[in-house]
Amino acid sequence: MTNAQVEIVDAELATVTAAADRVLRVDEDPPWLMHLELQSSRDTSLPVSLHAYNALLERQHGMLVRTVVVLLRRSADGPELTGVLQRAFPAEPAYLVFRYQLLRVWRLPVDTFLSAGLGVLPLAPLSRVTELDLPDVIRRMADRIDREATPEEAGTLWTATEVLMGLRYSGDLVNQLLRGVFRMKESVTYQAIVREGEVKALQAMLLRQGAKRFGAADEMVETTIREIVDVDRLEKLTERLLDASNWQDLLASA
Repeated sequence: MTNAQVEIVDAELATVTAAADRVLRVDEDPPWLMHLELQSSRDTSLPVSLHAYNALLERQHGMLVRTVVVLLRRSADGPELTGVLQRAFPAEPAYLVFRYQLLRVWRLPVDTFLSAGLGVLPLAPLSRVTELDLPDVIRRMADRIDREATPEEAGTLWTATEVLMGLRYSGDLVNQLLRGVFRMKESVTYQAIVREGEVKALQAMLLRQGAKRFGAADEMVETTIREIVDVDRLEKLTERLLDASNWQDLLASA
């Protein structure tokens, strides 16, 4: 028996909030869920959060859940990301062993993304390439997007490419590399599609990252964010996420 002091703690879990980045249903036999978590910055508590998301998804949907973390840049990596979260009391077998998969994008060959589905093309410039490789990478991306994507899809893909490239490369380099793509698409319609895609991408990012920090946005907060269509304002709000204490504090500067 231990002589340690014991006290009752609040066991109410109704206030627990969680927002996974992307959850996909895979219709194999049996069907299962793929939980994709995209990380652009380091979060030392990420393994614990992944375990919580995994458990909550299984409880909600009654399916097995495979968790995959996609690290978008080196600064998101850390020694805590081993692919295994293990918990054990001293001198006892582990009571928890949770395994997740890690994809470090900068270590993957560029053809991993250039030859896969259109949806992952924007990750190609973040893969195992140098700046000297980028013009050819952008050219190969443009070839596929021109052949396979609708104008709306193309706008979304190039917007995502621009946002993701900003995680690794300077703004001047990104603008220089993508200028040729946008010059070929100078129509007012295409530019409107690109702008709309950028706004929607920033709104979605703001709501997703904010949910992780403050809890899910209520209807009023979500409406307020959806009504902001100025790219500069949305970018400033995403920059303030780490400093704000709640949704109201964040939107006070909107």
